[in-house]
Amino acid sequence: SSGLGDVRIVPKVRAWGNNRFVLGVAAPISIPTGDSAGFLGTKGVVLRPRLLIEMGLPRGAGLATNLGVIKRSAENPSLGVPATALSAAAAAWWTIPASSERLALLATGSAEFGRYELGGKQTSLISEVLLGFRALPTTHIALTAGGGVGIGEGFGVPTYRMLFAASWAPGTELRRSVADLPP
Repeated sequence: SSGLGDVRIVPKVRAWGNNRFVLGVAAPISIPTGDSAGFLGTKGVVLRPRLLIEMGLPRGAGLATNLGVIKRSAENPSLGVPATALSAAAAAWWTIPASSERLALLATGSAEFGRYELGGKQTSLISEVLLGFRALPTTHIALTAGGGVGIGEGFGVPTYRMLFAASWAPGTELRRSVADLPP
């Protein structure tokens, strides 16, 4: 299927940090606006609270990870999707030196750990890997584009995925990181 999926709102709070290390929390919520029959959305609300950790490295590079829980408003046994699962993700980035810190290359990997069943097969892990880039045309706007593939078989594992995101932060200068890269 192709089309727009569920609307996702991602509130985040930076709990502590310095120039090299940041801790934060996020509570993304997905609202069912996509067609669940076409696999573009879910039948209910999905909450994904997460702990965020980011570390800046020398020469414009960095690492980030997040660990959390996925809580779906309803289990969907016909699709083999559990109501609750654990999640983990990691990202790495490198700011291109010749770009005046306005372009970065990105790599992410994410996984869910739960009891998934599809076509009589059970699996406990679904995951995907994405590559992309981020451009910062102004100090308040970030544009991200990328794509990747799923690893393994199961509900939610894409054959491929493309993503495009725009971030706007009025009143503050965007940091040169990918901690807010959409999963």
